[in-house]
Amino acid sequence: MYQLVTDPKPRSSKWISSSVPESEWETPLAKYSSAEYHTNNLLSPVLFEESTRCIPNNAIVIEIAPHGLLQAIVRKSFAQKGHHIPLALRGHPNSTEFLLAAVGKLYMAGLLPKVSNLYPPVQYPVISRYSLALISRDMEPRGQIG
Repeated sequence: MYQLVTDPKPRSSKWISSSVPESEWETPLAKYSSAEYHTNNLLSPVLFEESTRCIPNNAIVIEIAPHGLLQAIVRKSFAQKGHHIPLALRGHPNSTEFLLAAVGKLYMAGLLPKVSNLYPPVQYPVISRYSLALISRDMEPRGQIG
């Protein structure tokens, strides 16, 4: 985990932890998105009932889990309070499609996801192999590649 999370970041006050009891949210373990936090998250039981009580009305809950395991429970206990958007679903035939659909749901729920962060940066000007073949060094058109 230390190789994956090399630079711990402070967690947002909006981040509700389901692996650390609320009484411990001010401890170093719970205050940072760190290797220790995520290891604890993987090894600890889910404190689902406690964490769902902390969700305010009209909230947008983004489930970051390998397969949206808690969808049915969240929908049942959270249906009237806001939006639940899982980012993955076990068994879905196209996980990329599911993730991109979830990004669309985030947008429809009123958020502005930075979709450009899903792609590598583009260096301008963009020159394709085809356009390079059509332009000589002195910028004179050469004609179509045959």
